Amino acid sequence: MHIRHSVHGTVVVVRFSGQIMGDEPMSLFRGVVEEYLDAGRRRFVLDLCDVPWVNSQGLGGLVRVRNAIVNRGGRLALANITDKIEELLIITRLTANFETFDSLNEALVVMVA
Repeated sequence: MHIRHSVHGTVVVVRFSGQIMGDEPMSLFRGVVEEYLDAGRRRFVLDLCDVPWVNSQGLGGLVRVRNAIVNRGGRLALANITDKIEELLIITRLTANFETFDSLNEALVVMVA
């Protein structure tokens, strides 16, 4: 699991590579998000183009990070999700909780507006 992050205008882009399984990747993600939230950033895109799978612990972690962002007046979008991850969001009825986009560029256009 590897995490990279960068700022594109007013949006923080976080990119995972590898499977999101367990609490460790989510702890790293939450740490990155907390640093940006403390710095006043409120818009985030999680780019999942290199993530083939998220298990239930990873999904729970995503929900917790999303809630932390929303509770501080922010917004989180998911970009480049695989069909398997989209199916998991549908099955768990979390599609209403996450904005999803087919590409990072599409997410950035919407998040900047």
